[in-house]
Amino acid sequence: MNSNNPFAALGALRDSLPDGPAEAPECPESKHKSLKAKDFKIFYERKGRGGKEATIIECPDAMNDESVSSLAKILKNTLGTGGSARGNEILLQGDRRRSLPEALTAAIEKLRL
Repeated sequence: MNSNNPFAALGALRDSLPDGPAEAPECPESKHKSLKAKDFKIFYERKGRGGKEATIIECPDAMNDESVSSLAKILKNTLGTGGSARGNEILLQGDRRRSLPEALTAAIEKLRL
């Protein structure tokens, strides 16, 4: 063996390691349960909006602002409506209560929440 080889000591280290693949530590994200459509609260409002209809979705506290915004974008595109995401709520223009549960389930699966 060449004494100038910086990798010579790795052979001894390899022999001291256990056989088989190393198990990855459990990720803290995996402890969270996946979200379902029933975890979201859906409201319908007209009051204070000049008679215009709005569907409000209250998201669970486990969601961060980025995931709420992503979910709002997918829902708006799927339902073909305008809306916004603010804090822990998603506002959709119009009465979307009938079509929302199916769209919400598909959006959750797409985002893998």
